[in-house]
Amino acid sequence: MVRDCWSQGQLDFKNISIPPNPNPNPNPSILDRILATPLQCFNLPPDCLVWKHTANGQFSTKSAMETIEEQHPHPPVPILGVE
Repeated sequence: MVRDCWSQGQLDFKNISIPPNPNPNPNPSILDRILATPLQCFNLPPDCLVWKHTANGQFSTKSAMETIEEQHPHPPVPILGVE
């Protein structure tokens, strides 16, 4: 996982093993390509939980019930004495 490669605001690949590049041409390895990619990790907001079933990402019991009803619709309940 990516979080396993992140330590004190920097990439740290010491715990990751990547198989050798099977391609015989002299292209850089996967790890070399990853390490060569510049990261822009400044002014980012902290991670937070987001409820994906609302536009604003906030959980509510109403949105939970709407999600459950959408995913598990119930058949109409017959009314006794009405055909």
